[in-house]
Amino acid sequence: MKKIQSFLQQVAMLSTLLLPACLGAPLPAPAPTPPSTAAGIWLRPIAAANDSTAIEGLHLLPDGRLHLVGIYSMDGLTWSANADSLTLTAATERYPEADPLNYHIEKLDADSLVLAAPGYLGGRYRRSDSLPNTPLPRSRAAALYANRAAYRPLSDHLRLLRARIAAHLGQDQFIRGYLRMGHEVRSFIPCGGERNYWVDDLTGSALYEVYRSLALAPPADYAPLYVELNALVQAPRSEGFAADYDSLLVAIELRFAAGETRGCADDLDGVYFRAQGNEPSWHLEMRAEGIRVQQMGYEALDFPVDLKKHHLAQEAAVNVQIYRAAIDTTHALMLHLEHQPCRDSMAGNYYHFTAELEWDGRLLRGCARQGTLPYK
Repeated sequence: MKKIQSFLQQVAMLSTLLLPACLGAPLPAPAPTPPSTAAGIWLRPIAAANDSTAIEGLHLLPDGRLHLVGIYSMDGLTWSANADSLTLTAATERYPEADPLNYHIEKLDADSLVLAAPGYLGGRYRRSDSLPNTPLPRSRAAALYANRAAYRPLSDHLRLLRARIAAHLGQDQFIRGYLRMGHEVRSFIPCGGERNYWVDDLTGSALYEVYRSLALAPPADYAPLYVELNALVQAPRSEGFAADYDSLLVAIELRFAAGETRGCADDLDGVYFRAQGNEPSWHLEMRAEGIRVQQMGYEALDFPVDLKKHHLAQEAAVNVQIYRAAIDTTHALMLHLEHQPCRDSMAGNYYHFTAELEWDGRLLRGCARQGTLPYK
C-alpha cells in the first residue's frame, strides 16, 4: 500500500512540472535586434522617366542617424530597431516636426531588408557597399531652381557669348593674376608674367562692380585685386588707351576675386573645387583622389569619390553638380555645386559657385571656386 501511495505522489509531482509546458507557457521575449545589424546602405530600383538605373534607399548610420538616398520629398533624421520593427524618423519642408514612421521587419539578413507596407518607405531593399552618385531628378532640379530667374538669363547669355567667341576668336582659357581699374586704366598682369594686358570687360559689368567692392585702397582706383578669369588673349590694339598695353585680354567670366588672399602664391594644381562657409566655419577641397572636408570643432575627414561619374542635372536650364561619398557606413556627405555667383558672408570675396554640403546630418552652406581643372 505504501508503495502505491509513493508512486502516486511521484506522478503528481511530475504532472506539476510538465503541465505548464503542455499548456503552452510563455517563452522568453526575443532579444532586440542590435542596431549594428540593420546599419548600412540599403538601396532599391525605382521607376523613373528616361532613367532605367534610378535608385533610392536608406542609409542607416550606426549612431542612429538616418539619411535618405534619392528621396527628396522628405529629410531623414533618425532610426531605431528592435526584434521585429524599424522606426524611421523623418521631416518635410511643409511639416518640419519629426515624424516617426514604424515598419514591421519581414526580413533582415546580411543582404536583404524587407519592410512591410503601408508607407512609402516600405518594400524590399538590397545592401550596398557604397552610396550611389545619383543626380537630382529633372523635375526636382527644375523645381529647386525655378525661382532663381535672375541667374538663368545670365547662364543663357554666357553660353551664347562663349559660343560666338569660340566661333570667331577661339576658345577662352583660365587665367589668374592681378587687376587694376580706374580712370582710363584697365590693367591685368598674370601670375608669373610681366606682360600688361588691357582688359575688355564682357562679364556683364561684374568685373568692375566686384573690383570696386573689394579693392583695398580708397577710393579703390588702381589698387591691385587678385582675380581668376575665363578670358581670351588677343593681339594689342593700335589706338585708344589699349594701345599703350602689351596685349588685349577679353574677360568672359569672373570666377574668383579676393582682397585678402594668398593670390598667385596659392597652389591650385590638381584642384577641382574649393568650397567654404561661415557660422560655422567649414572648408572643403576636391581633388582626383577624393574630397577632404573639415568643420571647426570636428576632425577632418577624407572621402573617396569617383569624379568621373559625377552628373550635371538639367544642363539646359541650370548648371548643377552633385557629388556623394561615404566612409564605410559611419560618415556620408552630399555636395551640391551650382554655377551661380556667390559672395563670402564675411570677407565679401566673389565666387562663381554656390555650395551646399550635407555632412553627417549637418547642412552647411557657402561658396565654391573652381581650381585649375575644368568642370565641363
